[in-house]
Parts: sequence; C-alpha cells; structure tokens
Amino acid sequence: MYRENCEVIENKKVAPGHYVLKMRSPRIAKNAKPGQFVQVLCADSCDPLLGRPFSFLTADSQDLSILFHTVGKEQNF
Repeated sequence: MYRENCEVIENKKVAPGHYVLKMRSPRIAKNAKPGQFVQVLCADSCDPLLGRPFSFLTADSQDLSILFHTVGKEQNF
C-alpha cells in the first residue's frame, strides 16, 4: 500500500446525490484489479479521521474513477 496525491479530472453528477469522480494516477490506475478498493481521503486534516474505501468503477493506464453517493454532512460538490 502507498499514499499518493491524485489530480481530480472530473466530478460528474450522474443522478440525484450520485457522482462519478475521475482522478489521474497512473501508478494506481495501471495496478487496479476487479474487486480491489482504493482508500480516498480528501483533506490533510483529521475530519474524517480515516479514508473511505471505494471500489474502482473504471481504471485504465492513466485514470481511475469511483461512483459515490453523498450522505451525512452536507457538502457542496
């Protein structure tokens, strides 16, 4: 396991409260396999304390994407 800062390429709303987040990380994307998860931490703070696990929606040689649904604290995406 390793930590890497990823560039957000796109955050697209696909349904009410559902988004596809596309990120650039050749190292993670090229090693992604079906059934694996990626931990996502969106800030260098302690809120939230731990990254959130997401399964890969797509992955190619450069980019990866995840599908997420917003719940909990209200966020502006």
